Formats: sequence, C-alpha cells, structure tokens
Amino acid sequence: MERKWTDEQLAVIGHRGGNLLVSAAAGSGKTAVLIERIMGRILDETSPINIDELLVVTFTRDAAREMKERIGSAIAEKLEAEVNNNPDSQLTRRLMKQSALLSEANMSTIDSFCKKVVMENFKEAEIDPAVRTMDDTEGVIIRKKVIEDLLEEEYERKDEDFINFVEYFARGKSDKVIEELILQLYRFSESLPDKESWFDKELTNKEVAFAGSDFENVLLEFCMDMLRELRREAEKFVSLSLSPYGPSQYEEAGSADVALFNSLLKADSFSKLISLAGEAGFGRLSTKKAPDVDEEKKELAKNIRDAYKESFNKLREDFLSESVEDVEKSKLVTARVIRELIRLTRAFDEAYAGEKKKRNVVDISDWAHFALKVLTDCEGRPTEAAKVYSEQFAEIMIDEYQDSNLLQESILTSIAREEDGLSNIFMVGDVKQSIYKFRQAKPELFIEKYNRYSEGKNERRIDLHNNFRSGGEVIGSVNAVFEKTMIEELGGIVYDEAARLVKGRVDKEEDALNITEVLLYDKDSEIPKELLKLSDIELEAHLVARRIKALITEKKDEGKSLKFSDIAILLRTNVEWAESFRRVLISEGVPAVCESGTGYFSAWEVQVMLALLKILDNPHQDIPLGTVLLSPIGGFSEEELAKLRIYANSLGEEGADLWDVINLSKEAKCQEFLDLINEKRSKLVFTPVHELIKELFTESNFYSYVSAMPSGETRAANLDMLVSKAKAFEATSLHGTGHFVRYIDRLRKYEVDFGEAGVGGVDAVRILSIHKSKGLQYPVVFVSGMSKSMNNQDSRAAVVIHPELGIGIDDFNIETREKKSTIVKKMAARKLRLENVAEEIRLLYVAMTRAEDKLILTAGCDKVEERLCIWKNDEQNYLSLSKTNSLLDFAMPALIKEKEEGRLKLTIKGAGELVDKSLDEMAEKEVVKSDISNLIENLPETENYEELSRLITKEREYIYPYNEAVGLKSKMTVSELKRLHLEEEEGGEAPFEGGIKTDFEAYIPEFMREEDEKVEGAARGSLYHSILSRLDFGRSYDEASFKNYLESLVIDKKITEEEMESIVIKHFMNFFKSNLYERMSKAFLKDKLYRESPFVMGMDAGDGEVKEMVLVQGIIDAWFMEGDDVILMDYKTDRVYGDKGSDELIKRYKVQLDNYALALKRITGKEPKERIIYSFSLGKEINLEA
Repeated sequence: MERKWTDEQLAVIGHRGGNLLVSAAAGSGKTAVLIERIMGRILDETSPINIDELLVVTFTRDAAREMKERIGSAIAEKLEAEVNNNPDSQLTRRLMKQSALLSEANMSTIDSFCKKVVMENFKEAEIDPAVRTMDDTEGVIIRKKVIEDLLEEEYERKDEDFINFVEYFARGKSDKVIEELILQLYRFSESLPDKESWFDKELTNKEVAFAGSDFENVLLEFCMDMLRELRREAEKFVSLSLSPYGPSQYEEAGSADVALFNSLLKADSFSKLISLAGEAGFGRLSTKKAPDVDEEKKELAKNIRDAYKESFNKLREDFLSESVEDVEKSKLVTARVIRELIRLTRAFDEAYAGEKKKRNVVDISDWAHFALKVLTDCEGRPTEAAKVYSEQFAEIMIDEYQDSNLLQESILTSIAREEDGLSNIFMVGDVKQSIYKFRQAKPELFIEKYNRYSEGKNERRIDLHNNFRSGGEVIGSVNAVFEKTMIEELGGIVYDEAARLVKGRVDKEEDALNITEVLLYDKDSEIPKELLKLSDIELEAHLVARRIKALITEKKDEGKSLKFSDIAILLRTNVEWAESFRRVLISEGVPAVCESGTGYFSAWEVQVMLALLKILDNPHQDIPLGTVLLSPIGGFSEEELAKLRIYANSLGEEGADLWDVINLSKEAKCQEFLDLINEKRSKLVFTPVHELIKELFTESNFYSYVSAMPSGETRAANLDMLVSKAKAFEATSLHGTGHFVRYIDRLRKYEVDFGEAGVGGVDAVRILSIHKSKGLQYPVVFVSGMSKSMNNQDSRAAVVIHPELGIGIDDFNIETREKKSTIVKKMAARKLRLENVAEEIRLLYVAMTRAEDKLILTAGCDKVEERLCIWKNDEQNYLSLSKTNSLLDFAMPALIKEKEEGRLKLTIKGAGELVDKSLDEMAEKEVVKSDISNLIENLPETENYEELSRLITKEREYIYPYNEAVGLKSKMTVSELKRLHLEEEEGGEAPFEGGIKTDFEAYIPEFMREEDEKVEGAARGSLYHSILSRLDFGRSYDEASFKNYLESLVIDKKITEEEMESIVIKHFMNFFKSNLYERMSKAFLKDKLYRESPFVMGMDAGDGEVKEMVLVQGIIDAWFMEGDDVILMDYKTDRVYGDKGSDELIKRYKVQLDNYALALKRITGKEPKERIIYSFSLGKEINLEA
C-alpha cells in the first residue's frame, strides 16, 4: 500500500534549492522522509542527480548502514516494478545506474567522511597514507604513557610556574589530579575548530583588566536578566495579593520589592550594581489580617516571595558581594595558574601527536582536525580541495543536526556552495532531543537557524510535529510535561504549537490500560526487618518487577499479547542501577537483559579465558593456572589439586609450583591437560590471538558450557567480545599472546572497562540508559530511577571550562591554604549548570517519547506527602526550573494536574508492599554442570512425584552454612583484624607534628624534595621503628650522643640525611628518660630484649556459629623478659593530644596488642603480664589492662 504523506512531509520531500532546516519531532517519520527525499532527488524528472552526488552524514555507523540498505531496497523495488512494465525505459536504465552507484554513495558518519577526505588528500594533511585508527583502549594507554613522561620531565625541570601549579591543585601524595586537569582541557579543546586560537584568546583575556572587559559586560547582562526575572516574580506576587481573596495586606511589601528591582536595573555599570545590591533589603510582610483571605493563596504568595528573595540573595552572594578591586586581585593569582595549565595542555597535545606519529596511528577525533586542515586555510576560507568537494556534492544532508558541534559545522560549511550563492545544505533533527553535551554537541547551532530561518527561498524551516509512534495517552503526557518545562530561558526552546506532538497514529483507539502511570516507592515507609539489607535501587526494582508481571496479566485478561521483549526500562545511568534491576527482575521471575558499562573483566568466563592465555604465555603462574584447572576446561576439583600437591611433597618437591606439580603426576587427567596446554603453546608463534581464543573455547566446549548457564546469552557474547578485542589489538603494532595479556592488564590498571556485552533476540525486558535508547521504541516503557540527582560534575569541578566564558578556577593561597571561588568560575559554573538543566529536560523528553502504547514513570521518594504539595504549587518558571535537580521534579508538577483531570494514575507503595519473601533468595544461583548431574543421577522414577518435588525443593532452597565466612581472607595482617573490630574508621599511624595542626599534606614528589624537607606521615613512623630496631639499648643518650648515633646510620646508609633532619630529637630524649627505657635497657644487657619479632599464627575469625581458620601475620615491635614475666610493648607515632590522647590510642590499638599477646603466649607459653604502648607524641607509656 502506498504511504500517505502529510503536507509538511511532502514539503520536505519536494523542496529544491536553498538551505532547509527540518525540525522533526519524536516519531515524526524523519528517516522515512529523508529516504523519500533522496529517492526524489535521484529520480527527479527535471534535474535528477546521481546518488554519489549526495553527501549524507549520519550520527552513527548503524544509521548509515540502515539508510543504505533502505535506499537499496527502495531502488530494487522500483526497479523490479519498472522492469516488469518497461524493461528498456529511461527510468529502468537510471535505476540500474543508481543501484550500481549505491556502493560508492557517500553515506557515513562525519568521522568516516573526514577520514575519506584526509586519505584522498594525505599530502595536504601531512599524514602517512598507511596510518591506522586506534581504538579507544589503545588511546588510553598511549595517553597515559605520554602524560606520565611529560610530568616526569616537568618535575626534573623544577620550573617555578609548574611547581606553583602542582601546589595549587595536588593534594596528598598523588599527582593524578594534575593528569586529569590536563586531559580535561585537552578533551575539551578537541571539539573546537581552532583550539590554538581559543587558547590564545583565553590567555589574552586573563591579562586584560576586569573593569571594561567583555567578561564584565557578559556578567552585567546576566545579572540584569536575573533581576528582570526576579521583578516578574515580584509583580506576580503583587498581582496575587490583589486578586480576589488574595492576601491584600502583602501588596505594599510586594510593590516595594518591584521598586527595589527597578532601581537595581538602572545600574549603568557592574561596580554601580555591586554598590546598589549591597544596600538592598526586603521589608517584612504585614502581619495585619485581611478579611476573606484564601489561605491557599496566602501560602502560595509567601512561597513566591521566599523564592525570589532566596534567588536574589544567592545572586548577590555569588556575583555582587566582591569589589572590583578584589576581583582584579583574584584574577592576578589565577591567571598564572591558568597560563601554566594551557602550556601543559599544549605540551601534552604536541607530545601525544608526536607519539601517535611515531606509531603511525591517529585518534578517531583526529580525522576531523586533519580534514579541516585540508578544507580550510589559516584564515578559515575554503581551499582548492574544498572547492573540489563542493563541485562534487549537489546536496549535503545532515541527519541528527542537533548533535553537531562547532568543528563538524566548520567542515561541512567549507564544502557547501555558500560562497557561490547556491545554498545546498539539508539539515534534519530535533533540538528537543539534543542529549550529547558530554560529546561537546552544540544545540545552539540548531536553535540559531531555527529562529533565523523562515519561509524564504534560500533559508527555509519546516516543522514535522505529527507523531506516528505513540498513542494518545503517551502524547498527552509528553505535551503536558514539556509545555511547562521547555522554556526559552532554559535551552532556547519554546514548546509551543509548532513543537507540540500531534497524534499521527490511526491504528489504535485509546485504551484505559494505556493510561500513563507514576509509581512511587515511599522511602519513609517502615521497612520490614528482612528487607533492611536492600538498597533503595533494589526496592524500586521490585516495584517495577511487580508492575511488569501485573501488566502482562492485565493484557492477557483482555485477550491481548504483551511479551517481555516489548518492555524497556530506561535509566538515567546504568552504573550500579542496571545490574541491580536485572538481578531483582530475574529473582522475581522476569527475564531481563542489560548492557552495563562495567563488569566485563570481573565476568567469570572472561577471567577463565584470560587466565588460560596467561598460562599459555607462562605456565609457571599458580593463580591463573589454578583458575583454569578448577574451571570446566581443566575439570579438576579442589580435592584433586590437594592430592596432587601431597603427592609432589612425598617426592620431596615441597617448593614446586603448580605447573611442576601437574607435570610430576602420572594420572591420565593431568597428562590430558598437559597435552592440551603444550599443544596450544606450540601454536603461539604463528596463530593470531583472536583465532587462538576462538579455538580454545570451541575445542574445550567452554563456549557451549557458558551458553547453557544462567544469563548464557550475555556470557557467550562476552567471549565473542574478547575475540573482537583481540582482533582489534592485532591491528596495532603489537602482536602475540604475551603482549595481549599485558595489554589487558594495563587496561585494568587504568580502570578501562568494556562493560558486559549486550544480547538481542531473546524474550526479555531490556534495561538500558536513556542515551542508549535514542532512536529506539517499545510498546511499554518504564522510565526509572527518576529521583536520582542530575550530574553536575562539570560545574562543580576544580577547573570549570566554558566555550564562551573560558577557564574558571578558585583563588587559592598556597601558604595559608585558604580558598575562595572566583567570579569567573562561579559564572562559568552557573552557565554550565543551566545548560545541564536544559539537557536534563531534553533527556526526559527522549525517554518519554520512546513509548508506543504505555508510559510508566517510577522513583523512590522520601517525604511523599510534602513533595506532592510542593509539586502541586510549583508553577515551573525559570527560577524553580533552574533549581530543579531530578527528572522526577521536572515531570511531576505537570503530571499532578494530569492526575486531577483523570489522565494519570498515581500509585504510592510502602516497602512492605514491594517484596513478600526474604531477599536471601534474591541472588541468582549459578547452576554448574556438576549440580545438574548430581540432581539427575539422584532423581527417582518419574511417577514418584512427591520424592521428585522434595529433591528439587531441597536443591533450590539450599543455603550455604558458612556464608558469614565468605568475606574472610585466608591470610590477614594484624592491622586488618584491628580495622575489622574498630567501631569507627581509624586514620592510621600519623606522626606528631609541632606547630599548627592541619589536615593538608602538601604534595611534592620525592625526587623534587628540597634538602630541608621533613619526612611526613607514616614514613616518619617507619623511620622511628627502624632507628629503634638498631638502637644500642645498653647505653644512655644525651642529644649529642644520639645525634652521633644518627650520623652513623647515615654513613652506613641505613637512613638518609633528609630522614635524619626530619627526626624530632626531643621525642627520643623523652623516651630515654622514661621508666620503660630503663626496663628495656636492663633486659637488653641480659639478652632478654627481643625486637622486630615476626610471627604467623592460625586463629578463628567470623561471627556467630561460623568459625573460619585464617592465618594472621604481624611483627611485634619489642618484648622483653623481667624474671619469669613477659612484657609486650609497641611504639606509636600517632598524632594525638591532651588528656584524651591515651584513651584514643587504647581504642585504636587494643585489638592489635591483644593479637600480639596471643602470639607471644603461643611463642613463650606465657601470658604477657603487661601490654604497653609508648606514645612519642604524648611522651609517655600507656599500660593496657591485661
């Protein structure tokens, strides 16, 4: 049946000549229109073009591939019909030509097009044509190496500006923050068409005085915009006060507020505005009682005034409380630091480019910069190469235009025919779905054209707002929410008549079952004891699981079919949420799959395969070898491995590693395993890694085994992903199993995770992020986790970067450690925050418009009744929206009104209503082959159903009796045992320092430390222990003799001069005068003083009935004998003070000394009579009660 197009769609399809911007709302048939337009261009009766004369740029490779396939199908369909009618017609010949040219058609992502441009002009790009594109993981490793080398060089140079920069940002003992700051600015600069010009402009701006600068004008305009908004709110307050039954007694105060804002708006300079704001104040509301006042209106009026007063005070605090002189002072301090950050970023960029050139590789983002270099000259004008492409492409089509950035815009504009007056750019997208700000997308490009383009010939805009995806219930909810939230002040979008969705579906009538729902889990409700271990995420997941099961039943009762795969759960973020939801849904009997961004390397099947690769590279590795032996590939049990070890010991090979133990055995099972490993090792030299991996898991049946396990599709996909990653690795300059294993180890070191592989084609609920859902649709959509706070990390970072406002940092005094936020940083952070709010609203739009038939919004919510009242009174103006912090708070004010009008179902559940069984059963039980075999072997005759039921129930309900011991290590240090028993986290052994107490520890790399620098932190504690372990306790010491002793340690290279300088002599003088030293000295002279005594002992650990034997190791500082008595003592350098210092040390170390005492009892056979702590900071001994 021929498709029926709307008038707007036909206008898009038939438009010729001039630029065209198509604003295509969600579900408006954008892709179908785009394909029909392409077909129209190549089959145009008056001026047809060939398909290779079109440049079609898509956002993803999948979209480009799908478009080519659909155009190929459309051409084939028309060709078949035309051949049947007239095989020799001109149209037949044209269609055949287009079919042949389709493989050459330029339909790709912008990155692929840029690569094509560069490779066709590699000389102009100054690039080797044999260059290779790195994958993301290889890039991470190279960038890490480059930045580490760069910082090493900088530390060696000891440049003052660099040292100042490190002091400014680094905390503690790591300079990781320095790396992150450089990479942050580098990543930002990669999206700019001319990053060097941006850096130069930023450096210039930092040198210009604040007064009279462009930034002052921007800041003044921002404050004026805010004041105008506040005045509107004050006028609204006055109107409400004067309305029927309004609180008329408040009108006087409201009018004064309006006058106040009017006076502030008359300021003609920023300094004048600061002066006026400092004098501004609000009068008190009248306490008079007016007759017939509506209490609801009175309360609403108070809320309006409180809101604009709070907003004004915040504006004044952030931007109008600091004098221009103070702003100038902060600018001087921060300018030096920002200059250094830009210098380091440029140095990194240069070094990284050099490293990539040496390896003959590029990042995927490099193609765009190389392409711009080919297509534009130094002044940004099109080159001869650009003119060639301009002549080749009759039309440039840009899909998902709302996600373009400045760099992409510059590239595509350079090859358009703008200079010749022949506009030929077709742009289609929906700015309401621009959700890729983290990729530097600039929706402002779309908005600018949206507002500028008219119905003219050369620049035209057409809106497609008919939605052919969703039912009326979904569309009604979408329109209700975004009429309130999408306003021009936030994101530049107005959700007006042109933007509203219009129902285009005629296949379904409205259905009561499809009413939009909001499901809230009340966090304040009483949680049953058995559910206390559940997180809020898991409780919300149970809420969703129960609704899914009920929904399927409801549909079934109506004679309608709803499959699990018809349902999607969309999350603001997958991290932590996706896996929790999947686990809970499965425990509730709802099949579910998710694509997680983490967890790949921790997946059991991946760990087994990586362990196998490690032992192929080097079999003398006990842990990887043990992993493989205990897996289905080896097929050994723990008991079998223990017997093999005993057999090796009987042959006198106690020290043999596990590989040698296997070789010593004569058992057939061991020989089979050795034959397998040796055979595969013999192939390492000539077999590609990806082929080897595939061969290993295929021949061992490991692939089939994991496929049959729970979540088998995901496990198999993880193995497939390992093959593909190995294949990608082999495209690099490194080859071989050993290199691949070390490559994976580096990825894990740098915290790179692929995320578990996704699966398709199974009947299961899909769990995915909102970003991943873009372009998809499902009959039923749950938008969950809506109360999660939005991500504002970029606006809260140490360095805030904004394309227009530049770089903002705090004013930090290195000497006093005092910090204050600068006006530039606060302004940039505010702008980013508002941009984030706008994007969060667009994210909610994308999520809600994925639903075809039914939309369900879910969240965990505290203070539900209070929140319902707030939502009901929230008018969602600029002030309230700009403070909103979750998807739930964006949606609910409008949806409350929908509920009141019967278009929304609101359900609130307590924790006790969500789960009706103990969550001890919630975790998935991994069924392994031996479990299944044992169960089958013990099954009775099938007619004995009661016995069968009993066995299955016993298997299913089995609870591991030693579950409490699972978290215990087999070997622990005394310090670890101490931490397990402490009620509060203890801060470790921190030495006493004279002078001011501070939590800050300056970071200076060890090789940069000046000669007079003191040893800090736990390093001094170790130093004191080292000195005491060598000290001659048979002597008495004064300051001179003790210093001589220290100098002898330096000569013998037992300590360094810097360490000697750091020692506080009076600490030791107090110790030498103590009664404890006298007792230790007497024991020393009798050879009864024992120092640094190591021990390892077995002891029970665990709680309740579970007692698990663990090995405990430690070193006793010192113990001595006084007659027949054992005296235990321990040195402590913790920084403690005053009368409570002793109690604090006892609380911290009692468990540790108890374990030392137990060890001494086993060594000597005697219970220590005394347990003593000597505190260097307190200068005294502390006796613990035995």
